[in-house]
Amino acid sequence: MTTCQGIDVYPYIFLRVLTISWHVQAPFNFYAFYCIVFVSPKVMKSFRWHLLVYQCSTTFLDFSFSMGITPVVIPAMPIGYSVGLYRNFMNCHQMLTLSLVCMTTSASTTVEIFFWRWQNIILPNSRLKLKTFTYYCIWLFALTLLFGSIGLIHNHLDSDQEILKFKLKTIYSCVDFLFEQPGVYICESEKYLWVVVYGIISCSIGGFFLVLFVYQSLQAINQMATNRSAYARNVQKKLIYLLCAQV
Repeated sequence: MTTCQGIDVYPYIFLRVLTISWHVQAPFNFYAFYCIVFVSPKVMKSFRWHLLVYQCSTTFLDFSFSMGITPVVIPAMPIGYSVGLYRNFMNCHQMLTLSLVCMTTSASTTVEIFFWRWQNIILPNSRLKLKTFTYYCIWLFALTLLFGSIGLIHNHLDSDQEILKFKLKTIYSCVDFLFEQPGVYICESEKYLWVVVYGIISCSIGGFFLVLFVYQSLQAINQMATNRSAYARNVQKKLIYLLCAQV
């Protein structure tokens, strides 16, 4: 049997860092909301709603990880639990799925704002210009595929916690005190391989399209009609760079 000496069930420094990080990020997030809703120029009327969706998703992700889920993982064991606000009405299995949804939504909206910006920069007669209906159909298909995958992962990760607790007791002599933590959850490492696979594939595809849309946007700016001033082209480039910096 393995003992449990040295396990800290409440890593104070780690949890304080998460709390402080949220309190530092919150003013910037709310200021971004203010700028998007009230300060954005009229010329960005349609684009600002895409920015607003992006800002909502990233803010909710920040809050969920820092204050809502606040995960604590025991490195020596396949076990973890939550000390955040969500533990009052969600178990760790549900919180893991929620975290995948939050990260996927945040990443998707990031790619989407660059896609939208590129579509608004290219010339109307370009063969790459999509109709609005086609544009939203593409995103509906992509989101359906992503969230459908998360739904399958959620069902796949479901496990009998009582059996896993019994197995863990045969390995660790003093694990009972960990089971007393609210919302404790035991992971089956072979099942969580699918989470890793999903993360690698989705990040690779999303990263590829993000770089592609940035590149295509800069190319479209350089190919603008000659009646567009150098100043107008520079403004468009600066907007792309600012979006990259914000992301």
